[in-house]
Amino acid sequence: MTKKEDMQEKRDLVISIAKTFRSSGLTHDDLVQEGRLAYMRAEQTFDETLGVKFETYASRIIKNRFIDLLRKEKDSTTLIETSTGYTIEDEYQIIEKSKIVQKILNEQCTDIEKAIFKSYALGMRYNEISKIFDVTKKKIDNTIQKVRNKIRQAL
Repeated sequence: MTKKEDMQEKRDLVISIAKTFRSSGLTHDDLVQEGRLAYMRAEQTFDETLGVKFETYASRIIKNRFIDLLRKEKDSTTLIETSTGYTIEDEYQIIEKSKIVQKILNEQCTDIEKAIFKSYALGMRYNEISKIFDVTKKKIDNTIQKVRNKIRQAL
């Protein structure tokens, strides 16, 4: 891919995500500028060994950057509706639940269970995970169900 094509791809991704935040109160130019910074951060921190497409990873980084901007712009007690329909309170609940999930993974799961579950959570399919870990799809499914049950009990 040429440098020009890469820049165009970056620009298109940032603009498409910025459009979903149109009604947030931030200007389009601010969103594009922050989106480009987030994209560069994604380029620096992307780990291809996780099995996630770069575009998926970069999209999440860009959206998180926009959400952070919205939080800084608004009073934290005010409800902010983001492009996903979540409010700040929803985001806090998600963060708290993710902390619980991380604790369960660290304390109650083996390394292989953690790795399989994280791969699945990142959007990998059973057949991709089974190739990476050299186990059957049934073993993948059993492991994911086992981890899910542990998480459900804790939540």
